[in-house]
Amino acid sequence: MDIMQNIPTGEAAKRARGMAGCGSSCRLLRKRDRGLACRTFGTWASFAPEATTILEVWQIPMPAVTPLSLDEVTQSAEDPFATLNALLNEYNTGHVGLAKHVPIWLFARDASGKVQGGLRGQTYWSWCSIDVLTVAGAYRRQGIGSRLLAKAEEIARARGCVGIRLDTVSFQAPDFYRRHGYVEFGRIEGYPPGHTRLWFMKRF
Repeated sequence: MDIMQNIPTGEAAKRARGMAGCGSSCRLLRKRDRGLACRTFGTWASFAPEATTILEVWQIPMPAVTPLSLDEVTQSAEDPFATLNALLNEYNTGHVGLAKHVPIWLFARDASGKVQGGLRGQTYWSWCSIDVLTVAGAYRRQGIGSRLLAKAEEIARARGCVGIRLDTVSFQAPDFYRRHGYVEFGRIEGYPPGHTRLWFMKRF
C-alpha cells in the first residue's frame, strides 16, 4: 500500500488532528514524535500493517511501557558512567560500528616523581578527544604544555586519527591552542558566568 496516498488534507486533516489529540499545531509531514499522528511516514506501516488509511493508524493505541523511576546516583558500588555509556554504545554501534575507545594518559613528573602536569584524552571514531591538559603553576611557560600536546598528537596520528578536538574556557588557554594550529569551531558566551567556553579542532 502506498501510505502517502492516504494523507488527509484541508478539513479532513483538521478532523484527523482532532482524532489524534495533538492539536492544530501538529504538522502532518514533520518528523516529530508527538504520538501516532506525527510518526514518520516510513515507520507507520511497520508498526501498524493492518491499517488501510492514515486515520486508522492514528486510532491504533501505542503499546504500553513500564513507567521509569528517576533517582540521583550516589552509590559508590555503581558506575553510572559505564552504565549509561553501555546503553549509548549499543545504539551507536548499529550505525558506525564498535567505537574502540582507547585512552591517552600523559604525566609530567618532577625529579621526585610528583606529577606536575598531564594530559587525559581518548581516541575513537578516527579522532582524538583531549579532555584535560594542565600544568602546575610553577612549571607553566616552560614548554611543558606544548610537549604534552605534541605527544598526544603523535599518539593520535599513530592510531590513525585524522584530527583532535577539545574545549577550553576563555580564562584558560584558547590562545595556546591557536598558536598550535587549532581552529575554533564553536563557543558559548556566559559559560561559566562572565566567561566563554570554546571548542577547538585540528585536522592533521
